[in-house]
Amino acid sequence: MNRQDVYDMVASAHNMNLAKNDGDMVCHIYNDGEITLEKGGYLYGNRTRHTTQMQICPSHIFAISKFPIVEQDFGYAVTTYENAIKIRNDMKEVYSEILKNL
Repeated sequence: MNRQDVYDMVASAHNMNLAKNDGDMVCHIYNDGEITLEKGGYLYGNRTRHTTQMQICPSHIFAISKFPIVEQDFGYAVTTYENAIKIRNDMKEVYSEILKNL
């Protein structure tokens, strides 16, 4: 597992259609491993995002530009919660390897 594997997984899991339905919860996975939920529908993007999993690494470890959506100083993908957890676990594995090699 390496960073490119994580980026590939993020690209394949990203699905903006998940944000279309009113009332559905939309999951975001950020380049620092944070996971948030927000209600979808016509107000998507204007609602509060609720953190369900805190960041696991500094934001510079995984390139912001490799995530489908870039906002200010972070990148993220819209995905299912299950995929977000898988991506986050792979990010942990890659980050652990980086720390071992310091």
